[in-house]
Parts: sequence; structure tokens; C-alpha cells
Amino acid sequence: MVIGLTPDETFQNLVEQINTNSTFVLAAINTDIRLVTITALTEGIAGNSLVFTSSSSQMTLIPGTAALEGV
Repeated sequence: MVIGLTPDETFQNLVEQINTNSTFVLAAINTDIRLVTITALTEGIAGNSLVFTSSSSQMTLIPGTAALEGV
């Protein structure tokens, strides 16, 4: 699914949609390297346990386990 006319618009729109529609995570973008960072708003195990999925061949989930990591 394309959510912008250009790759930059797509990344920006993705971040805006996440931030508008989620009460669990916050998204930020580095437009220089087209990196979207998703941070859980809940710390610890509960925040790390949030699972997300993707069916796009246009992006890579890191970590590949599709769950957040850290403390």
C-alpha cells in the first residue's frame, strides 16, 4: 500500500498515522536515512512485549522478531 506520492511522503505519513492512531507507541523519523523508530510508551517487559507485523517487501522490521526490545 502506498501512503504517499514519494518515498519521503510515505515515511512521513506512516509516522503521522502511527502517532495519531496509537496510544501504545511513538514513532519518529530520520529522513536522511529513511529510518522510522518506534518507541513503546510503557517501559519494561510490557512495552517490550508489544507485537507488530508487516506484509511489505518495501521495509524491514528490526528486530526481525516483530517485537520491541530494550529495557
